[in-house]
Amino acid sequence: MLESTLTVWLALMTQAPPPSPAPPPADAPILLAADEGEEPDVDEGYGGDESDDPGAEPDEAGVPDGAGGGDNVSPEARPYVDAPYARARFALGEGLSFDFAEGRHHLFIGGVIQPSWAVEVGEDDTNQILSARGAYLRLGADLYGGCVAMFVQADFVRAEPLLDAWVAWRPAPWVALTLGQRLTTTLGRESQQQESQLVFPDRSLLARTFSDTGRELGLFVDFEIPLGPALVRPQLSMTSGDGRNSFGADSRDRDIGGLKWGARLDVLPLGDFSEAGRGTVVDLAHETTPKLALGVAYSYNDGASEARGQGHGAFALYDQFGDPQQPDYRQLYADLLVKFQGASLLVEYANASATSLEGTFVDEGANTFLVRQQIAEYLALGDGLNVQLGYYFDFGLGVDVRYGSVTAEFADNGASVVKDATSLAANLAWYVSGQALKVQLGFEHLDVDGGATTDTAELLLQLAL
Repeated sequence: MLESTLTVWLALMTQAPPPSPAPPPADAPILLAADEGEEPDVDEGYGGDESDDPGAEPDEAGVPDGAGGGDNVSPEARPYVDAPYARARFALGEGLSFDFAEGRHHLFIGGVIQPSWAVEVGEDDTNQILSARGAYLRLGADLYGGCVAMFVQADFVRAEPLLDAWVAWRPAPWVALTLGQRLTTTLGRESQQQESQLVFPDRSLLARTFSDTGRELGLFVDFEIPLGPALVRPQLSMTSGDGRNSFGADSRDRDIGGLKWGARLDVLPLGDFSEAGRGTVVDLAHETTPKLALGVAYSYNDGASEARGQGHGAFALYDQFGDPQQPDYRQLYADLLVKFQGASLLVEYANASATSLEGTFVDEGANTFLVRQQIAEYLALGDGLNVQLGYYFDFGLGVDVRYGSVTAEFADNGASVVKDATSLAANLAWYVSGQALKVQLGFEHLDVDGGATTDTAELLLQLAL
């Protein structure tokens, strides 16, 4: 008996262990169960969903794609895990995303870092600047199959980091209502693009002159109307007129002036751009047929107290009784964007003017009238032009050149906010993984009338997580 027991024990000890299970594929999704012990019911054949860059231009009725991590797949088409499970995955440029409730709810978190090294050569000195041009954190969601969306973005390089914070509701596929702080629709086309989607390291001379971050707080209504092969996108906005974070640090820092009203109309006679390139000027998709977008935008700021109408309290003017009286600020933009087989052309024009200046004094005692030309010392007034031409090669190299100019409305006023200036720029970019990972080298020659001439070279690395 003892001998037979020892024989069985030795046989078990010398038996080879069972083979370990094969590791899951590298791209296998992570399944998160709400309750222990439950087995997930996974759809077979899941291969992941495709999505845009998180900072893309507004999709369909104007809700920016960033709200869903760039994912615009319908609930019916998006693979899912039955509730209460969630599917999680990570993709470069799209961040970490989660699908809940059979794909009806989509959440993502991501970010962008932009280390930069710039050399500025002036008439008298040379400066080297090693810094982070941007450090962005993004959080977005698409809820109820895309009917509700939200997006929050902060740039921790800035003293006031909050850039975007909005909620959007899409009651129908052709219209979206957005409440909160976001890129306004009443500026030029380049100023409506996220910083991570820019072709050059910095925005154009036109954009830098007549806008700041391009964010405003208010209500936005975006339409998308198909007309045969063409698309028409009317957009309306009612904002605070004081730019982003318009109510300051606390309740004592009040909004100044009235509201800002604006409208924009985009016409795409040859249909929409491909998804891969909607959020940027460069033709990353190598459009197989010519694509064209024509746009015009107008805004009226009732009572501006900052040079570009994107802030408040920068200056004060008064009426005859010594009460605040702010001038009204108007901006008009027109732009053209063409893409075809890697080539791209962007043309923008801007005009900024002021009105409601009658009976305005520069001092609270109402002793000195505001002379017409003096308003140029408070507001950015004049005209601007931006022309940008580029080509994107299939192997990832982008080459772009840009010309910009601004002309002051009152050039003979030496204290004018706007100075006559011209800019010549060139850019080489290596798109390792689209806009998610790129290295670019930009050059700019800036000549300001009556001021210094500056040459800048900047090497920038962008990584979007």
